[in-house]
Amino acid sequence: YAITQEDIDAGLRDNTATTTGDCPDGTVDCATDTDDNRETIPNTPLININKEGLLDLGANGIADPGDIINYTFEVTNTGNVTLFNVDVTDPLVPVITCPSGTPIPSLAPGASETCTGSYAITQEDIDAGLRDNTATTTGDCPDGTVDCATDTDDNRETIPQVPAIQVVKDATPSNVVFPGDNVTFSVSVTNTGNVSLDLYSLTDDIYGDLTVLVETGFKDQISTTCVLPQNDIPAGGNYSCEFVAFVGSALDPFVSSETDVVTATAKDPNNNDVSDDDDATVTITPPMAVTDSSLCIFDRDGDPSNGRQFNSAFTANVTGFELTSTQPGQFFWNVSVTGNPGDVIPVTLTVPWPFVTQGAMPIHVYDSVGTTVNSNGETCFVPGNTLAAIREPITLATYSSQTYGPPHDYTEVHFDVTIPATGFAYINQHLDYGLKKGDVDGDGVVDQYLPDANNNALDPATKAILIPQLADHVFCVQPPGSPDGCDAVQNNNAFVKFGGVMGRLAMDDAETGTGIPGATVILKDPNGVQVGQATSNADGFYVIKWDHKGKPADYTVEVTAPAAYVTSPTVVHLKNKYLGIVNFVYTP
Repeated sequence: YAITQEDIDAGLRDNTATTTGDCPDGTVDCATDTDDNRETIPNTPLININKEGLLDLGANGIADPGDIINYTFEVTNTGNVTLFNVDVTDPLVPVITCPSGTPIPSLAPGASETCTGSYAITQEDIDAGLRDNTATTTGDCPDGTVDCATDTDDNRETIPQVPAIQVVKDATPSNVVFPGDNVTFSVSVTNTGNVSLDLYSLTDDIYGDLTVLVETGFKDQISTTCVLPQNDIPAGGNYSCEFVAFVGSALDPFVSSETDVVTATAKDPNNNDVSDDDDATVTITPPMAVTDSSLCIFDRDGDPSNGRQFNSAFTANVTGFELTSTQPGQFFWNVSVTGNPGDVIPVTLTVPWPFVTQGAMPIHVYDSVGTTVNSNGETCFVPGNTLAAIREPITLATYSSQTYGPPHDYTEVHFDVTIPATGFAYINQHLDYGLKKGDVDGDGVVDQYLPDANNNALDPATKAILIPQLADHVFCVQPPGSPDGCDAVQNNNAFVKFGGVMGRLAMDDAETGTGIPGATVILKDPNGVQVGQATSNADGFYVIKWDHKGKPADYTVEVTAPAAYVTSPTVVHLKNKYLGIVNFVYTP
């Protein structure tokens, strides 16, 4: 007889054997007997559980509180009896689901079933870097014995740790007018990792330990709210404090800045250091500075001992010299105003003749200003956010007189500035030197000048000084509540001469005679090759630019048209950068 699972589950097999025999007289089954047998079948109730976990890190790929460990519990009947009411429990997993029901109604020997459950990790789990737990399975035997089969399985799920902090340092205000002004520095330390941190150090490369007002080798602090240690800062948590200090001294007469770096250091749960740093820059801006169009503080002669100069270039023509350009080409008058946020500050800018404004809105107001140094070593302003644009035009006609004086003429513009949240307003005014290619006397002709031995620009007729060499141009600002101040720049006159020939075609007399317009004049080199040509203007003047190279040589000048004024060649001796004068006089 082959036993069945039911026999094994019963633990025995009962059966009865019968024997019969017929008698000689033919009686059937005249003799009979029976015998019973109970065969005991050994029961071996066994069960096995295999627990596995998988951590889902979510979209950001970092372990955060609430991320899920998904568990599977594979239960197998490894014994030889059917088990009933097979249960799976886990102290961390409150709900475990099995396909055939929970508990599993029955599980035959060799059969398996996989149940599932999940657990949301906590900050403590992340700080530990793992999660241990144990699952238990039990089953009842066919004879009613409860939990006759039991097994457990442990699981350790590793949780990745990402310790990190971020430091943000700010300075308020970020611009001050004078060295030694108070600045409040705020320091914010945020736990940007996924483990709790113990913050134990806040140090500044200029002010030292931020919890100590006075420390040898560092600048003193006036006050501080920073306190350490700050333990158990959770992931996403923050610690903030601030300290007040004096900013540094100005490094030059115009502007300087102080940049200091704060470093925060914390311990992670494994006692490893985690650190980050950030800097803050305070710009010490003077109340005034005249700059070029790149907002850089210039000095074109390169000598700081004699003030600051801009170059004025006068170019030769047939009647004298024109003021054709300046270097820098355009200018900005830069000032700064301080006050409480929301204050309305009246500002007065004083501008010297002959400066004129550029653009429809020549004045701009910004909430801050930084500095940089260009390749020439010049300090340059870097404006912050624009707050306002102001229309306050200045033309030459704005000035009461059209002269350097004495006294030197000035004009003023007036406007209001609302102090922004920074407590500081940076203002610049876009300007140009108004005499370039100008017509101050209003005769419709570009003004002409002659130089004297000191590079003053003279009136060609009266020889009066019109543009003095190294004249002071003083710019001033008067914002109440802020330091009044002035800055000055000087013009460095340069009279640019060129080589070639110039002269006049006139009747009777070269200076007083009637000019002959429209005549063609040519210049030939020593080999007779034409190197230049010009046409006389309405007054009979002509100019041919030619820069002779090498040793001095004889050139020829002649009039080739119109026919009535054609002349024979006139010899002129030219050398490098030499302007020869050749006049042609005709007699009726």
